[in-house]
Amino acid sequence: MSADNWATCPKCRKIERDAFEAKLAKHKESYGKIPADEFIANAQAIEAIYPNESNLTLREDWELGTCEDGKFYVIYSSSCGVCKHSFEYKYEQMALAPEQSKPRKKP
Repeated sequence: MSADNWATCPKCRKIERDAFEAKLAKHKESYGKIPADEFIANAQAIEAIYPNESNLTLREDWELGTCEDGKFYVIYSSSCGVCKHSFEYKYEQMALAPEQSKPRKKP
């Protein structure tokens, strides 16, 4: 069964950003303490690991519709194969007013 969509996982994205920011902070602290060519090489290495949106590891599936009894529903689920993050949302509401849900009498 195929997914409805593949997206960037918010948890993986946060992990990547946190790691990037930690390396960047450490790099900034090294300014003036290491040779210039080493500082520039480190900057280029850090730039290469900048988190991007191309890591589509979050599988998204959804369903939207109405039932024969007049209920409207939304079902959404997502899961990441890398960090195992998952989320599920379900919503249901009667779409018909009570008088509309009664079957009509035949004349």
